[in-house]
Amino acid sequence: MIENQNYTELKINFADFINRLDVFLIKDTKGVDFMYELVSNALKDGVSNPFNTKNNSRYLNNEKLPKPRAEVINENFDKEKLTEYFQSIFDNGDNDDNVNDLCEEFFPTNPNITFSNLAQELTKLFQAIIRNRLLEKDTRPGENYEETISLEEEKDFENKIKETVKAIYAIASSDELKEHPISATYIAKKIPDDFLLQDDVQHKVTKFFSKINQYFVEEQREGAMPADFVTKRVHEQYEALKETCNDKLEIFNALTGFFLTKAKLPDEYNRAAQCVVAYFVQLCEVFDVPTE
Repeated sequence: MIENQNYTELKINFADFINRLDVFLIKDTKGVDFMYELVSNALKDGVSNPFNTKNNSRYLNNEKLPKPRAEVINENFDKEKLTEYFQSIFDNGDNDDNVNDLCEEFFPTNPNITFSNLAQELTKLFQAIIRNRLLEKDTRPGENYEETISLEEEKDFENKIKETVKAIYAIASSDELKEHPISATYIAKKIPDDFLLQDDVQHKVTKFFSKINQYFVEEQREGAMPADFVTKRVHEQYEALKETCNDKLEIFNALTGFFLTKAKLPDEYNRAAQCVVAYFVQLCEVFDVPTE
């Protein structure tokens, strides 16, 4: 546990901090809403909250705080502003009964932390959590893609996935499609042990590759490819799945679910999302390239 005011041996993470404070400080909000409010009040005026989409509840469920978000918070951290935010909650809310509980929850070995300095110490703890995250190593392969992909690129990736899946879902006739020539043998080598999946991917690539490609490239020229951050994002997700799963159908279905989650679309878009996964199989971002 935390020793007095020394946070070098930090044992609490971002999710724990937010969730515990949420119980004590907030009456009418939960989880994600509180995270947005707290982080916004930790940043200098004019700096956008790095959690700017309503898709971050997973970071309150003991998953790693993405380092790019931690970097934004750390670089723009306003200690005085956050301290005033905490103090305003204590001063304006019905929180007197919670002060002792808060002190015991976060600083059980330091009896000197009281109402008068609790706001300052919570601010220090929040800052230590963010800095601690920047020093941590990401040990799970495929989980650290956000080290090199910016928040803007991630948002653009989400938008591209959403636009593409919705466009494929809306196709009403083969007249809207242009068949794409593929090597069936090549895909068979990528998926040698599941003929049904192999055949399904071949069909989807043949039918939908050209249409999908229109939504991933900005210049509609023959042979154009999606932006590097798009293909990198998909490949990193595949690599992460491959570390814990050898079954290609399970990986294919997991990537389908990943696209639906990113696009914030319901299950009725599942088949359209499968077409997008097949597209990335053809691009060799999903399933390994066979070696001769």
